[in-house]
Amino acid sequence: MVIGNPRACAFTGHRPPRCGFDPRYESSHLLKLREAVSRELFLLWTEGVETLLFGMAVGADQLAAEQALRMRDMGVPFHVTCVLPCKGQDSSWPKRARQQYLSILERADHVITLAESYSAGCMHIRNRFMVDHAATLLSIYDGNKGGGTAYTVAYAKKNGKRIIVLHPNRLEVSRCDPSSELPLQQNLFISGC
Repeated sequence: MVIGNPRACAFTGHRPPRCGFDPRYESSHLLKLREAVSRELFLLWTEGVETLLFGMAVGADQLAAEQALRMRDMGVPFHVTCVLPCKGQDSSWPKRARQQYLSILERADHVITLAESYSAGCMHIRNRFMVDHAATLLSIYDGNKGGGTAYTVAYAKKNGKRIIVLHPNRLEVSRCDPSSELPLQQNLFISGC
């Protein structure tokens, strides 16, 4: 079992279509999702989490990183760390997505780049790195088995991490804490918790 920093939380989440929003447009759902992410981040801070690790993919990763930076600007002392799978992660993204990405990187406290160039599996390496360096995983996850978010949630579960899942469409929260002796909240999206 990998222990991880008890004051750190990694983040994973889906790309925009699976999160129920288009990042190019404001919508009531996008506003509610931002509020839900902020609420979970605030709860983590009240529990002693100081460091947040973001993988910086388009969609939920960047949405959550933006919320963490806004909260930091309002006085919540988060240390925002961007963990990049490789240099040039954004090279094929649309201009607006690249601008948001670069803006977040400029405002982050730390940027860690794991590889010089893209290779098969580099996204999974990034996801494992984040989980290995945190005690908690916060995810925007719809419960489907495929994709990087499902992989990361399964890896965190296998390694005994506390997992918080925010369903991207229903905005329901599910928690799994293998180290707690307290009864778990209904775990709608994390099988076996």
